[in-house]
Amino acid sequence: MIIIHAKGNETLGIGNLARSYELIKYLSNKYPIIGVFECNDELYARYRLKNISQSNSLEHSIDIIKQSKAKFYICDIVAPNKNLSDKLREIGIKKILHFNEIEYGFEPDVLFVTDGFDYQIEAKNCQVYKGFKYYIVGKKILQNRKKTFTPKMDIKNILICFGGADPAYFTEHFAKTINDTIYNYSIVLGPAMSKDRKAFLPF
Repeated sequence: MIIIHAKGNETLGIGNLARSYELIKYLSNKYPIIGVFECNDELYARYRLKNISQSNSLEHSIDIIKQSKAKFYICDIVAPNKNLSDKLREIGIKKILHFNEIEYGFEPDVLFVTDGFDYQIEAKNCQVYKGFKYYIVGKKILQNRKKTFTPKMDIKNILICFGGADPAYFTEHFAKTINDTIYNYSIVLGPAMSKDRKAFLPF
């Protein structure tokens, strides 16, 4: 059994949930797999599958993981620490794979660094895979991706979107900064952006 554990909210963003959701769908055709998503009801409704459980806390997630008797654990939560990896091994996890940073002491067996920046990874007793080729992208996106890129010589329309939550508040910055009539701007608001933030946007 494989467990995929992800967390997402307005503060963290929801890319971890989206990535884990696609991975669960892909692996479900080959392996017994369970997802544990720490998120609110609204986000859970977007990623609901029969083999994905909703969790309201890290402690609740660990209980689900323990009950599953899984041997492989894929971590897609932000800033896990050594206490978590120790706890996972205590409850029977044999192999830990992780998609984010390990600066808080988390000790995976395999680490995927899915950006293209060439920085040193301080990982002891851990296999490290780096680079854009380890991105996980949904089939719907890949189906619409052009095989060859043709630069546009004349641009009139600009689409702006900073993901499902935009925890860095880039949307507000651009909405206030844009002040020209040269282009037609469309700003897309992500599903995890709060109603309060949407209400204060100047459009």
